[in-house]
Amino acid sequence: MRVITSLTNLVLTPNAIALGNFDGIHLGHQKVLQPILQTSAIVGCTASVSLQEPVRNREFPYSTVVTFNPHPQEFFTGQIKQLLTPLSEKVKLLEALGVEQLILLPFDRELAALSPQQFVEEVLVRQLQATRISVGEDFRFGNKRTGTAGDLREIAANFNIEVAIASLQTCQGSDSQLRISSSLIRQALAEGDIPQANQMLGRAYTLTGEVVTGQQLGRTIGFPTANLQLPQIKLLPRYGVYCVRLIWEKTKRQSSKA
Repeated sequence: MRVITSLTNLVLTPNAIALGNFDGIHLGHQKVLQPILQTSAIVGCTASVSLQEPVRNREFPYSTVVTFNPHPQEFFTGQIKQLLTPLSEKVKLLEALGVEQLILLPFDRELAALSPQQFVEEVLVRQLQATRISVGEDFRFGNKRTGTAGDLREIAANFNIEVAIASLQTCQGSDSQLRISSSLIRQALAEGDIPQANQMLGRAYTLTGEVVTGQQLGRTIGFPTANLQLPQIKLLPRYGVYCVRLIWEKTKRQSSKA
């Protein structure tokens, strides 16, 4: 999967775009992704083109996720935001789902100042050549978040761009239905409610990092441990003892020592 960090880089076009922050790639996010994944260009191949290189046009665009870096909340508050899925994890999850391109729009004052109309015209239409767009029902965009999902559909229609609006997804909580959101997943993790977080994610919450040497105290009491070095922005569950499943991947450095 291609990862684009600036619109000055070569962006593959045209695009079927899923637009949002997508921290966690939870079940609600996956609902937003479905419309762009259903536009797989493989079915659009002609007899003269190999299956590995399908024709790309408005009917068969690239499946592309467009998000923001840094997170808008982090930009306006100046506070580092702990993430459910740092970039390396997000890339793996999106790639596994079939996304072909991830574009990280640099979020700055210039981008934040764009009106909803300007954002659609200048970014989605002119620069990204969007042919389809998918967002969540609660999506907001443009200066001071004045644009709604409905506004996006109305503006995009002027450019013959289809907009899919995914309804909010829910799951069963302890005593009622809960709306699936990154915020509620963070809350569940903070409370140590891993089953609830996993239900909203649609998978087990994972911690991915490098095993490093610690104080080696565990082995002195018969419980050797693995010390995991994690990205500083990775959100950790509530402090405690958890039952986990371990997947070990050798790095190139480890392989050379073997």
